[in-house]
Amino acid sequence: MREEIVMQHDTATVKRLAAIQYKTFSAKKRLILYALSLICIALGFGLIYRFDSVIRLVVLAFGCILLVNVGASASVKADKTLRAIEAQGGAFPCTQMIFFDSSVKIKEQDSKPHTLKYNDILRLAEDRLYYYLFITTDAAYMVPRCQLRDEALFRRTLELQTGKRFFRSGSLLSLSLRDITASFKR
Repeated sequence: MREEIVMQHDTATVKRLAAIQYKTFSAKKRLILYALSLICIALGFGLIYRFDSVIRLVVLAFGCILLVNVGASASVKADKTLRAIEAQGGAFPCTQMIFFDSSVKIKEQDSKPHTLKYNDILRLAEDRLYYYLFITTDAAYMVPRCQLRDEALFRRTLELQTGKRFFRSGSLLSLSLRDITASFKR
């Protein structure tokens, strides 16, 4: 396999990366926040225990606010990253990657090329537009699907060489048992 990719970041990709990072590594946190918000909502409606109406309204409001803000930390992280980029002159990162059968040659702006071995990849993730190669819980390389000549070969090679499967983030409440158990193993 040989695939050559150029990933030019922009505001949208920074936000997308922060969101997928949160979904990929925060399954336990999301589960706890969803459970807490649903308990508060049930208490607010008087389904678990009958509190005074004022207390029920406060607890209900808290549960609703918590529920709609479960992913807020991803937005905060993206905004912090965007401010840092702006403070450094506003130039978004651009990464050139050449994928081979056993490693990736990476050239980032203003740095020497380096090689990333597939067994150094912590986690593989994907959405409908990108593949994400996480090298830490806070850093990943994004690979635009539209630039791949043979997406099936690319995917197969990465899964085989890393010994990992791609994590696919889903909708708001999508947490599989595998995601939850993987979160507790970290």
